[in-house]
Amino acid sequence: MKMTKMNSAFTQLLKERTQPGQFKAITADAPLVAVSAGAGTGKTWTLAWRFIWILVTGRADTNEILTLTFTEKAALEMAERIKNLLLQLAMELPSQKVFFQKAADRIDEGYISTIHSFSMRVLKECGLATELDPESGTIAPPQESLFWKEAEEALDRWDGNWFAKSSSHLWAQRIAKLFSDPLFMDSVNTFGPNATVELAKSSLALFASQGQTPKDLWQWGSDLFSRDQDAVDTARLTLFRRWEDEWHRFLQPESGIFYNLNELGGTGKLCGNVRNLITRWQQQPSKENLPHFIQSLIEGLKGASGKLANEIAFHLKEPVSQYRNRLIKEEPWITVFTQGFDEKEQAYRSCLLGFSAILWQLWDEFRRRKNRLSFDDMIRYAMEALEHSPSYAERFKEILVDEFQDTNPLQDRLIQAVRSHSQRLFIVGDLKQSIYRFRHADLSLFGSYIKKAKYGHGDYILLDTSFRSKEILVHEVNDLFSSVWKDGLGQELPLPFESLEVPHYLSTHELRQQCTVDPFLTYLEGGKEGEKIREARLRQIRRLALLFSQYYEEKRTVWDKQKECLRPVQWKDMAILVPSRTSWFPLLEKIFFEEFQLPIYFEGSTSYFSRSEIQDLIALLNFLDDPGKELYLMSFLSSPLSSLSLEEVRDLALDAPKGYRLQAFQEKWPHLARQIDDWRLMAHFLGPSAVLASFLEKSDSFLRAFPAWKRRGVAANMRKAIDMAREFEEAIGTSLPGCASYLREAMERQEKFAEPDVSNEKENVIRVMTVHGSKGLEFPVLAVLGLERTSSAGEKGSLMPSPKMGVALSRIPGERNSGQAPLAWSLSRLFEEQEEYEEWQRLFYVACTRARDSLILCGHLPWRRDGYSPGDRSWLKMLLSWNPELLPLTDEPAAKAGGPKEERERSHKYSSVPLPSSEHQYLARISATSFALFQYCPYAYRMKHRQGHELVWEQPGEYPSEGGADVGSLVHYLLSQWDFASKPLESFFPEEENWDTFTETLPGKLRAVWKRPRVPSHIYSWLLTFQQGAIVGRILKNNLTVKKEVPFRADLVNGPTMVGAIDLLWHENDMLFIRDFKITTISQVPENLYRDQLAFYALAMKKTLSVPRISLGFWHLREGTEELLSSLEREDWDQIEGEVRKMARQALSGPFKPVKGRCSFCPFKGECTWLHA
Repeated sequence: MKMTKMNSAFTQLLKERTQPGQFKAITADAPLVAVSAGAGTGKTWTLAWRFIWILVTGRADTNEILTLTFTEKAALEMAERIKNLLLQLAMELPSQKVFFQKAADRIDEGYISTIHSFSMRVLKECGLATELDPESGTIAPPQESLFWKEAEEALDRWDGNWFAKSSSHLWAQRIAKLFSDPLFMDSVNTFGPNATVELAKSSLALFASQGQTPKDLWQWGSDLFSRDQDAVDTARLTLFRRWEDEWHRFLQPESGIFYNLNELGGTGKLCGNVRNLITRWQQQPSKENLPHFIQSLIEGLKGASGKLANEIAFHLKEPVSQYRNRLIKEEPWITVFTQGFDEKEQAYRSCLLGFSAILWQLWDEFRRRKNRLSFDDMIRYAMEALEHSPSYAERFKEILVDEFQDTNPLQDRLIQAVRSHSQRLFIVGDLKQSIYRFRHADLSLFGSYIKKAKYGHGDYILLDTSFRSKEILVHEVNDLFSSVWKDGLGQELPLPFESLEVPHYLSTHELRQQCTVDPFLTYLEGGKEGEKIREARLRQIRRLALLFSQYYEEKRTVWDKQKECLRPVQWKDMAILVPSRTSWFPLLEKIFFEEFQLPIYFEGSTSYFSRSEIQDLIALLNFLDDPGKELYLMSFLSSPLSSLSLEEVRDLALDAPKGYRLQAFQEKWPHLARQIDDWRLMAHFLGPSAVLASFLEKSDSFLRAFPAWKRRGVAANMRKAIDMAREFEEAIGTSLPGCASYLREAMERQEKFAEPDVSNEKENVIRVMTVHGSKGLEFPVLAVLGLERTSSAGEKGSLMPSPKMGVALSRIPGERNSGQAPLAWSLSRLFEEQEEYEEWQRLFYVACTRARDSLILCGHLPWRRDGYSPGDRSWLKMLLSWNPELLPLTDEPAAKAGGPKEERERSHKYSSVPLPSSEHQYLARISATSFALFQYCPYAYRMKHRQGHELVWEQPGEYPSEGGADVGSLVHYLLSQWDFASKPLESFFPEEENWDTFTETLPGKLRAVWKRPRVPSHIYSWLLTFQQGAIVGRILKNNLTVKKEVPFRADLVNGPTMVGAIDLLWHENDMLFIRDFKITTISQVPENLYRDQLAFYALAMKKTLSVPRISLGFWHLREGTEELLSSLEREDWDQIEGEVRKMARQALSGPFKPVKGRCSFCPFKGECTWLHA
């Protein structure tokens, strides 16, 4: 297409505003463009610019672009972002102002919506092409609840007529046949009507999302044998390849484990078993014999113990029993490959598939008669409408789809129906962030599009530059998940893990790295013998509350994305992610709110029906419906809604015998009794919602019964209850008994129902939510709790729908419980466990990539006699597999000073405590660096250690390789590992081609530093100069014993403890040599700063070692020179100790006076508040 002048100007502006990968994606011209956008890489930004690029280049008009998002919120944000960008372009490209202004005005005409909203729009605009009533609406929850309740009751009565009365002739015949089948009756009697109906309900949700119909499900039951065989054949290839690997691992001649055992000559049972395995399986087994080989391996390793078992475990890198248990899990596959399926089990499964198909068909008919649609109906009818009205789809020239990894097969079929006229398809997503399997998302769909785009049918573009997280955090997460996904993203999706990069080219990049919150922390709570997990979790949450309080009180800094500057952290910058609400919300409330009084808000709780105010409202409706039931009366009177005190209700219960309490209530509180009668009349004539609404009108009176921080949530929950009652009335009618029953049963089932969100994003509170709830969000400071929780498919009830096996039974009716599950159940669980574990990995990735500046990973390691060990398939296992050196915390965290707020206020009000004498107040511990800085300038010490400012000379320069605290840490680590007295640098330091592999040997926090441009080469030159210098020469010449990174602790009598670590230390005759490594350029070091640090080291060694003479000096790595300090005399020691004691007292509470004569060289002069004042 020939570029116009506007296109050229726009293209230039687009290049300036986007990263190269984004620009490539935005301007891609292939019929299929698949964009893999990692966390924080700007996928929404890219999609919005793609929309504008299509308009500018004339490829399509606003109403010819179909843009699909995953949520309504995302659709609104997308439309708003596109509109704002267009208005911005109107100002920046004034020659085309009219074009961009008109495009912005027409955004509302565009098709930017969720796939369900788009489906409804299709039905309204061309729905006459289908049999659907154009006035159809979505099915209401009360209507849905009524249908399933009636179905369960009909099955309990064995009422085949209820099922047949609204069915076609064909389905009525199937119903009659099924209800006369004794196998079906056995199934219902064994599992119960509730479980059988729940199976049908779950089945239709699963299979409808895959684009199947009741007819398909019925056919599955008829063809069960062949469908089972298809599922087995699909798994066979993967399993046999893995089992072949096990043969090579153990029995490959010469290299196999069994051929390299030193303890094989013994007479024990395990020795005999291993020799038998070698004899029997010395030839690689055929594919038919692989199951027999695995079975014999399981038997051969049974009860393995002793030296031979330890030797095998050494080769396996895990205990033999643990390895064998994993093989045992695959025994169902061995059974199916060697014996096939149990025909009786298949017969029962066929019956249940047939019943699920029947109930699915009835549910479809129920909605049709009510003129109501499910979400899947919308998509199916939209496809039907597009089939009959092809011109509708032809209007779209471009299709853009966001979050494609969350698409299910039915949704993909609709997209293909629109695309049937060769429109360009642009899809954006991230396989690593697919976490909605419970909504039946199928990430293999995105995987298949990626493969098509990669292999010649489109463009595959990777967005891997993350603008979200701090550099060191990006590298830590990369390292962690490179370990988790070293073999690919999944068994059926062996695509490689794609690491994220950081935007070094941004002008603010280096400044952004200087925020002072800790970038990466792990809090692994070590359990104690006999301790319950709740106590360990409370201890861990207390640590986290202390850390958050410390960040806030010390004004640690985070990066402000909008203003592009550092600022002190606020409570709203902090968030906590939990794997489940039930286990964690109460514990967090106890510690964060009750103990520490920190502002905290719990988002997205699904415990709506467990809230006391909702149970109280339901109790009132129950009493209005059944006034003779004292239980409902007393429940209501005990609630804040009655305005009675608990003491008054207790006295009523004690004074009036059971059966007479209603009469006693009416006599004691006649006004309230008349009010209840009025409410009953109102509920019958106006509906229950009118009664509930009357409470909100006088909410001030009863809301005072709740803590202030809960009142807004209570009021929102009550409004939700009113909406639910109105929804029932609109769908069913103004029935007080019906509405009361509907809400009561939901409460008794503890049905998951989300509480309304009453938070404000600008509210200064710590937010707590699940990982699923955090998708699409990001937080400067993020803690992830519950790393110990494992991925487990768990019991899905006694009956389970399965996408691979159709349906599975936990036991076969009429058979004794042998302790062994039926084959299809075991296979379904294996399929489920693997898929759930892979999603569990992705959920961990989503959690970690929500953090911007600080990530705190928290887990519990239970105490065991053989040591701490994480649960298999837990996030903690993934973390420790990546970094086994992480150690559990076993100390008790400090309690919040003063306890809860009310206790602190009472303490201050009624008692006074005399303060200790100032002479006895001092810092308990002093480090060498803090002492040296205080000596240089107390005001600088205050800014560094009280206000959290970073020292200029500790920060990276123009290029990261030139220095910085993190580069210094890397150099010190390498020097501590390098035995320069016996090993030349060339044999320690890796060759350049091995730098990437050398990274894996470094501690996790140093890997990102090593990967920076020029860092390894700079360090090599520094170390080489050191090797050739005077220090190493002296040590080698005199064959001296050298100590490196020597920690010390020296206690001054009636004074502080001196702590630190000395880089290099050795003895010669009666002299102790202390040398300190420095990478800072000599000219940048303020006068006396490092000298006071060495003097501090010398005093500590004098106190602990009592050496007569000490030689002090520096080795300046950058310049390759040694600097010696003059020797210290007796009066020098007394003076240094006096200065340390003085500093310990003065640094506690001041004064922190500036040393004015050093201002011109002060590293803080650019930020010094005293200097600017």
